[in-house]
Amino acid sequence: INKPKLEKEELIQVLQIDNQQVRQQQI
Repeated sequence: INKPKLEKEELIQVLQIDNQQVRQQQI
C-alpha cells in the first residue's frame, strides 16, 4: 500500500520541478 503512495508523491514532486523549469523558461 505504501509503494503506490510513494510513487504518486514522487510523480507530484517531479511535476512540480517540471513546472518550475517551464516557468523559468517562460520568463
